[in-house]
Amino acid sequence: MAKVSCIIPAYNEESTIAGVVKTCLKTPEIGEIIVVSDGSTDKTVDRVRQIKSKKIKIINLPENHGKGFAVAQGIKEAKNEFLLFLDADLINLEPHHLSSLIWPVINNRADMTVAIWGSFSPNVLYSWQLNGQRCLEAKFIKRFLKELSSSKYGLEILLNEIFKNKRRVN
Repeated sequence: MAKVSCIIPAYNEESTIAGVVKTCLKTPEIGEIIVVSDGSTDKTVDRVRQIKSKKIKIINLPENHGKGFAVAQGIKEAKNEFLLFLDADLINLEPHHLSSLIWPVINNRADMTVAIWGSFSPNVLYSWQLNGQRCLEAKFIKRFLKELSSSKYGLEILLNEIFKNKRRVN
C-alpha cells in the first residue's frame, strides 16, 4: 500500500526530527522518508541516523539553501507516486494526521491537501496558506523543480500559486 514519499526538510531540528520520522514509519501509506538536512549544524542528521529503517534516506546538504531548495532535492530522489511534505519541527504528530492528508489525494478527491491541525485561538494569527504540511501528486510538481529550488522560504506561497486555478491534475 505504500504509495507516498515523505519529504522532510530540516534545519537544526535535533529536538523534534526523530518524533516526526517515527510517526512517518508508523503510517502505512508512507513507503519512503527523505530527510533533507539543509545545512544543519546541530545533531539533526545524527538523530535520524539513530532510527534504523530501510525506508529512511538522508540528504545532508553542506550549506543552508532554504526550504524550497531542500524540498526540491527530496523530490528529485522520491520514488513514489505521491509526495507528502512535512516540517521537521512538528510535535504531537500521529499517523492519523498524516493519513488524513494523504487519502484525499490518493483517492483522486483533491489535487493537494494542506493540514490545519490543532486548536485555534482568536488571539493567534494562523494561516493555512503558509502551512508546510501538504500532500500532492509527484508527477505534477516535478515540472516545477527549478521554481521550487529558487523559492527559498516562499515554498508554500509558490505551491499556492501553482495550485490556485487547478481542479484536477492530468
